[in-house]
Amino acid sequence: MRKKWFVLLLCITILVTTISCGNQQSSTQGTVATNTDNAQSTPEESDKDTITIAMTDVSSLDPMKNWQLPSYYFYWTVYERLFRLNFQTGEYEGELATSWEVAEDGKTCTFHLREGVKWHDGSDFTSKDVKWSIERSIENGTGNHPNVDHVETPDDYTVVVHMAVPDSVFMDKQWTGDCCIMP
Repeated sequence: MRKKWFVLLLCITILVTTISCGNQQSSTQGTVATNTDNAQSTPEESDKDTITIAMTDVSSLDPMKNWQLPSYYFYWTVYERLFRLNFQTGEYEGELATSWEVAEDGKTCTFHLREGVKWHDGSDFTSKDVKWSIERSIENGTGNHPNVDHVETPDDYTVVVHMAVPDSVFMDKQWTGDCCIMP
């Protein structure tokens, strides 16, 4: 008898949830204005002039202050990382780094950076930006650089990350959302 009541209550809950969620109208849907005597656009015309973007709320534009996976997709369209992971091949692909080497002892990673990259204000992207971003990540405690001892910038397009101990997952952590390089 208890099982029947439980099943009945579960069915009613599902039914009420489905009805209440399925019948809502979106209040964010807008209209497209045209320049022809305030004439209303037809749906076919609106589709040509409207871009609809659906995404979750991003609580901060600073990738080091928000670790929600949906936010990463936003950050990846705005910021660059040293490299990204190609989910189809499982291989790393350079973004700001053109190549990289990991020392045999696992305690040093060297990144060679792309030249000719500019920030939004026109200033050059250099190894100092990467060093600053990694050090800021450590200060903010994002968890992606727990074993980093120090970072060297021997020239404008080379970054050498030294670990206190070998870190077998260091490279895997570098393509996440909070490892974006910032000016």
